[in-house]
Amino acid sequence: MKKWYWILGIGLCGMLAYGQINFSGDVTLVSTYVFRGIKQCPGPSLQGTMALNYKGLSGGLWVSSIGTDDIDTETDPFVELALPTGEIESALGLNIYTYDFFSTFNDTAEYELELYANASVGMFGLSGYYVPSQKSTKGELHSSCYWLECNVEKELWGGTWSAQLGYGTYCSRYLSTPRKEPVGNLVLTATKSLTEGLDVSYAISFGLAKDMENIFVLSVSKSF
Repeated sequence: MKKWYWILGIGLCGMLAYGQINFSGDVTLVSTYVFRGIKQCPGPSLQGTMALNYKGLSGGLWVSSIGTDDIDTETDPFVELALPTGEIESALGLNIYTYDFFSTFNDTAEYELELYANASVGMFGLSGYYVPSQKSTKGELHSSCYWLECNVEKELWGGTWSAQLGYGTYCSRYLSTPRKEPVGNLVLTATKSLTEGLDVSYAISFGLAKDMENIFVLSVSKSF
């Protein structure tokens, strides 16, 4: 996994060499960690993002505590490129999913790569994620998998209200009984800004398939 450290390191050094680098980040405490309708840990989780941005190119690391017997921390590097599409905000990106800094991902691989694209205009957004065939998918029902999301967001009554519908085969492999068929979930979220950069959110994730839970999540986030 040292090659990924080199690739990310070279990319970040290149961004720093050009100057005019912007740093952004956030720290979030959630009552439970839910990803695409699947609960990731038994209790509360502390999460954070660190990113460097330069003229539409960004790269960084997303971290979350897991706290299970086998895994302490999820550590996901990412790279994203904003596209020049005018009023439509769009981007292409790469996520690298791994645990404990490339120590493990599953029984067959130390990490998993995911490609994605997203676009938004006004209050509407659309995202697509694709996990190509690789070591991490060896022996699974799908050699590759996908996940699609569409969302709508509206400022109303002093807060931000959003609805997001997800659908695909990505989560099918993480059900108590893995399946080939795609599954879905619906997430409704209400967010209130307490002060500049400090938000509190309440979300409900509805599982739209057998073996998927309905999960309530409370979170407090500070961005900087």
